[in-house]
Amino acid sequence: MQQYILEFYSKGQCSPCAATSFALQAVELPPNVALEKFKIELQGENFFRSAGVQSTPTLVLKRVNDEGQQIEVKRLVGRANADDIKQLLEATK
Repeated sequence: MQQYILEFYSKGQCSPCAATSFALQAVELPPNVALEKFKIELQGENFFRSAGVQSTPTLVLKRVNDEGQQIEVKRLVGRANADDIKQLLEATK
């Protein structure tokens, strides 16, 4: 089974980030998807820039190939609801 990583980039005091975080809690992730959360206050702006994140919130779905490399499949920028996240996760099926 193909493995995936769903990365969530956010920052404190960001209401769209909080709404997306609540939506993530409402979605049951498939067993082949790991969730990683990153906050700009903890990782820093350079980390976000190196990931190609220009605004928050951002969700990035990556596929892990047989060599362990992470390949971006899809990106969702801005506030996301549960349906948006479910649609993003369709790529893992």
